[in-house]
Amino acid sequence: MRGGSSSVGLAALLMAKTLGLQVTVTTRDKTKVTKLRQFGADHVLIDQGELATRTQFAGVIELVGVTTLLDSMRHVKPNGCVVVTGGLGGQWVLPNFSPFSIQGYLTNFQSTHVNAGLFQAMLALVAKHHLSLPIIQQFELAHVGAAHAALEKPHDLGKIIVIANTN
Repeated sequence: MRGGSSSVGLAALLMAKTLGLQVTVTTRDKTKVTKLRQFGADHVLIDQGELATRTQFAGVIELVGVTTLLDSMRHVKPNGCVVVTGGLGGQWVLPNFSPFSIQGYLTNFQSTHVNAGLFQAMLALVAKHHLSLPIIQQFELAHVGAAHAALEKPHDLGKIIVIANTN
């Protein structure tokens, strides 16, 4: 899982572990390795744009995006699958990309195309196993700018939440 210390990465890690999967996650921050293992990661790799391993994975969830996509494709088994579902790297286009240079399968997930049955199954999994992420900070909607600034700074593992005032 590329970008495993993001909140989406943590949620995916928790769900994968409830399904009994072996999970390797990446982080750029060495200080997060111990906590990622506490969340259930079997292996944690420090990500510097290219993974320092020859391991081939059956599947990769690519949360960093196109900045690490080609490296992720190099680490997927010939019949494996890479799912791009994030853009944490801040780059949106892969220049000079040739689909013939990759092995395995490449697909993406967008929240605009959600299968209702799969979404309900995910919610049932979360409820059954009482999965939750720690809340790092909460902000009122009026302070959404401060919440965004907090996201941009290094922070502990978990969620930064914006609460909409219902009054």
